[in-house]
Amino acid sequence: MSEPTSSQYSSPDSFADWQWVRRQLPPHKDDLFVTDADTAAWIERLSQEDDNLTIVTATSGGLPVLYGTLRHKFVFGSKPAHPECPPLHFHVMKSRLITVIPASSGLDIRLEESPWAQRLERCRTAHEAFCVLLCSLVEPLHAALDGYEARLGELEQSMRERNRKRIVDRLLERRHELIRFGLALTPLREAGDAVRESFLDEPDELPEGLRLSLRLERIERLLRKHENHIDTLLQMEEVVSSVRGNEIMKTLTIFTVLFTPATVIGALWGMNFDLLPFADWSSGFGAACAAVLLLTAVIYAWLWRKGWTGDLLRGRKAGSNV
Repeated sequence: MSEPTSSQYSSPDSFADWQWVRRQLPPHKDDLFVTDADTAAWIERLSQEDDNLTIVTATSGGLPVLYGTLRHKFVFGSKPAHPECPPLHFHVMKSRLITVIPASSGLDIRLEESPWAQRLERCRTAHEAFCVLLCSLVEPLHAALDGYEARLGELEQSMRERNRKRIVDRLLERRHELIRFGLALTPLREAGDAVRESFLDEPDELPEGLRLSLRLERIERLLRKHENHIDTLLQMEEVVSSVRGNEIMKTLTIFTVLFTPATVIGALWGMNFDLLPFADWSSGFGAACAAVLLLTAVIYAWLWRKGWTGDLLRGRKAGSNV
């Protein structure tokens, strides 16, 4: 079992000190130098908490406490994590922040780098430092949205230039990807709101809390914008498919009507009866063909005068999206 890491911080613009106790393995209460019963009870429950959880409560002495678990979806410096990534446990008070951070996430190392280390140094309370930690979790999600925006633009371009059936599959992939972004953001938003609820700080009193709130709002606006784009593309695809389906049915109907004379004549004179009109006529075949062509021309002229043929028989124009 590795030793816990404890950091003492003193904000340069205040006299308030706070402590951050970090651990990468499931801790024991004695390892974290915990003396109060409330925190010890939280540590005892850690092994039972694996899903996203945010609890706002208070100690027996009335001090505000925020604790819970975040199962974040992104590993720093790598591709998105497996859905079963290790959880991040946290226990936040004004003067002390306790975190159990999985080593595989890389978050512990990231927070010791610039600019996160400097932002932690400027924090006046432990719960403001927790906002910095949440910002570090939000940043890779925000960066991943830039790549999503590029893929969405490529999809729109492909749909405009060459709309095929596979476009629908790609649209649904982008839609599912957007849902995963929303699911990854939800616990971070809940934790950020819980900081406000627990400690009731105004934005001017908690700069990192305001920064976190603005970042979350920006990501939510991006998600809504991308969701509207996806919905628009899906509606356009639905319209195009509907128009194409109607055009196909109209075309098939026109061809069916045009071949009705040939079908009727072939059906009547193809019967197995001995006495059929004009059966023995030497010019019967030529007359039948002429009758078929004449009636077909008359029907087509009638459809054309009614305006029912439209552009169906003229072919698709180059560059058409339909």
